Amino acid sequence: RDFIVDNDFIYVLSSSNETDDFQNKILKIDIGDKANPIISDEIKLEDKFIAFRIERYNQHLLLYQDMGGLFNYTFYNLENLSKVSSFEQSGYIKGINNFYAFSRVNNSNNLNIYDFSEPNNRDIIGNVDLSNHHNSENSIWQIKTINDTIAVCASQRFFSFWDMNSATEWEFISHIEFNSYLFNESFTVENNKLIIPSTANINMWDISDVYNPKFQYSLPHINYFTIVVTGSGYQNNYYLNTYHNGMQRFKIIDNEILYCEDIAENFASLSSGKYNNYLFVSSYCHGISVYDVSNPMVPEKINTLFENEYISGFRVYDNTLSGRFFSTSTNTSEDRIYDISDPINPILLNTNNDIDGVPFWDALDDNSLYIWDILKDKLRKYDTSEQGESVFEFEFNLPDNTINCNIYNSHVYILIENGYYFGLQIYKVLETNEAILVNEINNWQQKISLPLLLIRGNYLCLTSLLACYGEGGVTRIYSLETPDKPTLLYDLHFAGNPFFFEDLIFTGSGCASYVYETNNPAETALMEIANFADYTTIKSMEFHQVDNSNYLFLIQKANLAVFKFEHTVSASNSEIPSTPCNLSNYPNPFNPTTTIQFNIDPNQEYKQSELGIYNIKGQRIREFKIQNSKFKINKVVWDGTDNNGKLVSSGVYMYQLKLDGKAVASKKMMLMK
Repeated sequence: RDFIVDNDFIYVLSSSNETDDFQNKILKIDIGDKANPIISDEIKLEDKFIAFRIERYNQHLLLYQDMGGLFNYTFYNLENLSKVSSFEQSGYIKGINNFYAFSRVNNSNNLNIYDFSEPNNRDIIGNVDLSNHHNSENSIWQIKTINDTIAVCASQRFFSFWDMNSATEWEFISHIEFNSYLFNESFTVENNKLIIPSTANINMWDISDVYNPKFQYSLPHINYFTIVVTGSGYQNNYYLNTYHNGMQRFKIIDNEILYCEDIAENFASLSSGKYNNYLFVSSYCHGISVYDVSNPMVPEKINTLFENEYISGFRVYDNTLSGRFFSTSTNTSEDRIYDISDPINPILLNTNNDIDGVPFWDALDDNSLYIWDILKDKLRKYDTSEQGESVFEFEFNLPDNTINCNIYNSHVYILIENGYYFGLQIYKVLETNEAILVNEINNWQQKISLPLLLIRGNYLCLTSLLACYGEGGVTRIYSLETPDKPTLLYDLHFAGNPFFFEDLIFTGSGCASYVYETNNPAETALMEIANFADYTTIKSMEFHQVDNSNYLFLIQKANLAVFKFEHTVSASNSEIPSTPCNLSNYPNPFNPTTTIQFNIDPNQEYKQSELGIYNIKGQRIREFKIQNSKFKINKVVWDGTDNNGKLVSSGVYMYQLKLDGKAVASKKMMLMK
């Protein structure tokens, strides 16, 4: 997650997400022999909160951990990694140099200054108010020192220079303003040159006289879709590390900055699709790579389509490829559909120039394109069946609290914000070019952060960006067998980005994938049957079968991996008896009580009947032992309490019937308060 270099050592902060528990570590790596680095020491952190940053102050490391609105800061000895002290604070602290740090007061440009040279004496030593020169639209996010007394403060469009002869009384010197967005955490100072990457250029100023900084050079290099991560200088070289284009080296010569070489490539895969024996992988800014996977263990790259274009909303449906195409050279975009029967020479079928929104293609209809106009809260539909320009058909209004949507089988699923809950509205798009509301669920699911509404096959999946990156959260999977009445099937914890293969669910959660089996009718909160991890964040998955063998293509942020796997139905699942029991509950949803009833085959004899109630984590919270169940309908009234008599929270619960210890049926119910 982060690292710092100190002489012959690298201190690396790592977080494992291969299991449900995060395991944070600090590694001390000896790089005295750079060809043979050695881990000389490591510590495992005591708690499980996500650690995301380390900095150095004097002879100590400072570790940053996010506790959900509250930050924990812990000092460690640089020599032996022993814990020195820790404290908690709601504000985010950033370093200025090896001794001082700052935090913004109430997210303003009024700064508290800390002296961290001695971690046991870390009081605020003063306050500086820079708001006269940095307004609310130019919040300070980074401060670096040019020398012992001069600091430069960076915001998105404004850089200012300050004399900090006194740590608590700063004097304004000068400033630089910009018209374009700046990657303010990636600027560097090298030999009196201030180098700042923006969305389109690498910009350089001469700051040998900070009272009169002079613009010197601008190198058009970064396209609109490149995200700069870090930049640093060394011996008149500037190293730029980007999320989409890898790392490049530039040389500072006189008053110019010149491109020299690519040091490390990173094409940053985005999504994928498969047609017959061809695998299509899109990336930021580098088009779509086409692989021949007829020999799946040795994918052969045979073509690059749409080079220097970025494709969003990308999908492969039968022999067509569709998406929104952004040209990185002209900064223009349009929606297109191609025939990829010949992956070397795709044929353009249809285009659309309505780019004022997010494109969606109906999961079961390649002739219908929808544009979600977020700013105007509208959804527009286009017919793409004929070659040439798509034809506008109609538009309809969306609720102003819409936060996500998706399309399946002429049904529009709209996720709306409703207090502490998400609501779901479902519209049916008719052949008469009108949309009618066919279902509305006000309190559909409890609210989650950064929600995503995905359509995968015949499933509707509510997940979060956090779950997709392996940082916690729940993924809920609904059957769309009846499109206007989604039925909750499974809850996956600490797992996002689900992909379906026969009776298996594979999830991509950060660098790890969890595998679940779905053919056990008694399971709702599924338990994983396998997991594995690779090097970088999982973006997409594709499955391929050759000669009765199963292959998984794991498309990751920086690489493509191939796995061969086998799967057989577990014996425990096949042993579940087929028992008609008519398990049901009423009312559903309910508040505060519901009646659960079942009946069993009178020709079968069972010594014990048991009904269990489970939360979405799969934990049994209540059980009922049922006597004399034979020859009659059995009823149990649940009052929404657990085994300790404590009221449980509202939400979805599973109830499961076991006969002689074997699960025979399960259903879902919703408690609403």
